[in-house]
Amino acid sequence: MSKMTPDEYIRNVLQTEAIDFDKISKRLSNPHTIRLLHAAMGLCTEAGEFTDQLKKVIFYGKQVDLINLFEELGDLLWYIGIAMDEIGLPMEECFKRNIDKLQARYKDKFTETRAENRDLATERKILEGECYTCGGDEYLQPCPTCGQGMLNVAVPDVDGAQHVIRDYLHGPGDEPRLADAHDYIMWIKDCLDGKKFKDCESRFMRDGELPSAGD
Repeated sequence: MSKMTPDEYIRNVLQTEAIDFDKISKRLSNPHTIRLLHAAMGLCTEAGEFTDQLKKVIFYGKQVDLINLFEELGDLLWYIGIAMDEIGLPMEECFKRNIDKLQARYKDKFTETRAENRDLATERKILEGECYTCGGDEYLQPCPTCGQGMLNVAVPDVDGAQHVIRDYLHGPGDEPRLADAHDYIMWIKDCLDGKKFKDCESRFMRDGELPSAGD
């Protein structure tokens, strides 16, 4: 087999290059894409600077500069903040889903076998917000009254919201009203995820009750 020359290699490269620049330019005009691209570029740049510091320590014999590493970590967080804002989920939720995913993968500790044999379908459900332990929604947890379901979400700026939610999930005599619970959870998630919480707050406080399914 003859060796490939540099010119031949470049010609082959160009055959698989994406060159529909009109479509590409249109995609780049999307401000959401631009923000995510800004974050991606910044993360790559700052990660490179963090790595470069370690390269100089290991291969050039320089002293490690912990302040510089601290600085680069802060810069990485800055770009992560942009990406998280654009994605629209709070940082705390990213923390939680990441750990939930790893716990589903490794259980109590890391093993090479578990690392190589991942349940990607389960991990995807966790990242999408489903609870891997019960197969349901992550916003449901056992209710202290009936042991079945209640909302598990910190609703900001509304005193007593958890109590109101619990009242909604139970009818007179603490009988469970779980038939309505899932519909309500979907509603509150839409409000929280869509950053429309003030609308939720006004309904909590005005009506003293939660919306019925279909509201």
